[in-house]
Amino acid sequence: DENQLAQKDLERAIKLDDKNAETYYNYAQALRNQLKYQDALPNLDKAIAIAPLTFRYHDAQGQVLKLLRRDVQAEAAFKKALTLAPPHEHWLPRSHLANFYEQTKALDKAIEQYQLIKLEPHFKSSPGKQDVHIGRCLVELKQYKKALPYLNSAMTSGVTFELLQLRARTLDALGDKAGAAK
Repeated sequence: DENQLAQKDLERAIKLDDKNAETYYNYAQALRNQLKYQDALPNLDKAIAIAPLTFRYHDAQGQVLKLLRRDVQAEAAFKKALTLAPPHEHWLPRSHLANFYEQTKALDKAIEQYQLIKLEPHFKSSPGKQDVHIGRCLVELKQYKKALPYLNSAMTSGVTFELLQLRARTLDALGDKAGAAK
């Protein structure tokens, strides 16, 4: 967690070997952690140029591009990462793509990706977390009848304040004032 110290070490490592993609990737991560997104991006580009088939580099590039609000390029980077990821790691770029879609209000695409994450055999998180995301997207789309089963399912995995708010908003929109008040 000492990104400035890591940055200096990584700069030295690059001077010693400027053909190591992992060093550029780690350098970009240290810069990103310091909110230096514009500086991180060319280092991810170098990592990708050296090792173009490494999905983590494309995924990290997508995250930085998203932070820079370069949405078209971010989406392309996440999709590229997804095509390159081995099957047991598809869930990672897919979750970043789903979050990207949700944040950019492409909610139908977000729902599709969250549903696919639930089907990923190697995904370790609870399916309830994806149900919260799906429910939130459906509430934003004002599709309350569709949202309620996802929100109810998510309740079995653990109750959070956000989940209670979403469920209350949904019940209220469906006319169940008593349920919303609970």
